[in-house]
Amino acid sequence: TVPLQPAAAQAQTFLLAGHVGRSAAAPSGAMVGVGAEMREGLWGLRVGVAMDAAGTALTPLTPDGSASGVWASDLDVGLNLAHVQSGAAFLDRTDPSLFLGAGGAGVSGDGSGVDRRAGSFVPTWSVGARGGYPLTGSLGIELEARRRQTFRDVAVEEFPVAHGWEYRIGLALRLGGATSSRVLPAT
Repeated sequence: TVPLQPAAAQAQTFLLAGHVGRSAAAPSGAMVGVGAEMREGLWGLRVGVAMDAAGTALTPLTPDGSASGVWASDLDVGLNLAHVQSGAAFLDRTDPSLFLGAGGAGVSGDGSGVDRRAGSFVPTWSVGARGGYPLTGSLGIELEARRRQTFRDVAVEEFPVAHGWEYRIGLALRLGGATSSRVLPAT
């Protein structure tokens, strides 16, 4: 038999990502945003922010010619499934993770085109999953599905920007690198 020893120590990985996404909360139906994540072994910490894409090159302004001012932000704690000892090469290649987060959602500015009071904010929590796939070197595609809810009892009709599913796709730049957490044969 071959004795087993733990793999090398985990290296920190940093990810910077930009994304576009689908959210029923945004009047245009689309959101654009950025995120930054630090991972080490099983765990990761991510911060992100997104806004309604109305008025960007992706979507036109709202019917009255203004931007909606809808935005969301998150701080997530993630479980990196690629570091679970499973032996599945698929997990290493797709970089999947599950996360739980807290953040906020709101409407800034005058709220034109949005049937919500301007300058409003509501704290939120969310759960979801994300995965990535390498394209070249440090550049890869990132996918995410997130279910957002309010902490307090706020009716969906009163504040729809803080409820529902969001789906995102984007490009991620990976800096640093993580080594496998699997058990390797001793040499």
